[in-house]
Amino acid sequence: MIIGIDGNEANVRERVGVSWYVFHILHQLALQANEQRKLRIFLREPPRDDLPKASAQVEYCVVSGARLWSQLFLPIHLYLFHSDLSVFIAPAHYAPRFSPCPTITIIHDVSYRYYPHDFRKKDLYQLNTWTRYSVKNASKIVAVSQKTKEDVVAQYHVSSDSVRVIHNGFEAPSVAVPHEKDKTLIYIGTLQPRKNIETLLEAYALFRRTHADYRLVIVGKKGWLYERIDEAIERYHLRDAVTFAGYVDEQEKYQLLGRAQVLIMPAYYEGFGLPLLEAMWTGTPIIAARTGSLPEVGGDACVYVDPIDAYGMSQAMTTLIDDPSRQKKYREAGKKRVKQFTWKHTADQLIALCEEVV
Repeated sequence: MIIGIDGNEANVRERVGVSWYVFHILHQLALQANEQRKLRIFLREPPRDDLPKASAQVEYCVVSGARLWSQLFLPIHLYLFHSDLSVFIAPAHYAPRFSPCPTITIIHDVSYRYYPHDFRKKDLYQLNTWTRYSVKNASKIVAVSQKTKEDVVAQYHVSSDSVRVIHNGFEAPSVAVPHEKDKTLIYIGTLQPRKNIETLLEAYALFRRTHADYRLVIVGKKGWLYERIDEAIERYHLRDAVTFAGYVDEQEKYQLLGRAQVLIMPAYYEGFGLPLLEAMWTGTPIIAARTGSLPEVGGDACVYVDPIDAYGMSQAMTTLIDDPSRQKKYREAGKKRVKQFTWKHTADQLIALCEEVV
């Protein structure tokens, strides 16, 4: 069996979200490659140094082309030169427009269907049109959570049997985590409306009335409509109380996360929510919105709140910060829960699905 996969999401310098998903999947598939199950990775540009090394079982194919790469350049290349592929994995929504072999399309979330105004028109058109095609023509669809599966079935009217839930994994990083906590709360994720940062800022402003010495650290790239967040900073007089760290590398992220008292995930919608697992590993308690896949991933290791209730969110901050015994409870629950998610297990299930499709 020869497994083809689009590796472009991982072949970038600043990885976030789906980029890390593809990065770990590539490494796991490469580790398990052998004479009977080879891996062929398709890229627009030569692979970065930290991607899996090429070998007799792991091959890279660089296919030139800019716009419409997955819709035109890649499928033509597949038909002309790679008719020996057994299956092709599209790990980030967009499958080749046509393919000489069965395809597996991985869907991470369908937030664009519920929050279309949070996306640029061009991006929204592509997400809607290309994802619809990829889902309708896939031999199998992978959803990264049960919630995402339900949304795919509802939004694209495919059969439930065609969608397989395979959760994301987690790999303990080779970085030192601080032993001491400081007086910070932390958010990790792209800065865009559906992440609900405006409500987080309102809740934090209420929390500061009794905990003025606590800072909020916001980690992530500025996204579409970031201006609303800046306006909320002014509205709640938080200019000197909030630190915008921007994009940070893995080492700095775990340093910030390890020192924080609480991670807050207030999003209206998440397809999975990898920061939950990262916080669990560092022993940082979590306050999460009771929405999307967050309860599915967080289990009993999070304090859950209504994402539109700023007062309730602020009370959760206060209760958790002021009660060391509750912090210990959620810290221990998180350490236990994160062990249920591994990238090897994710890859094992994906390989099994490839064999099933072939």
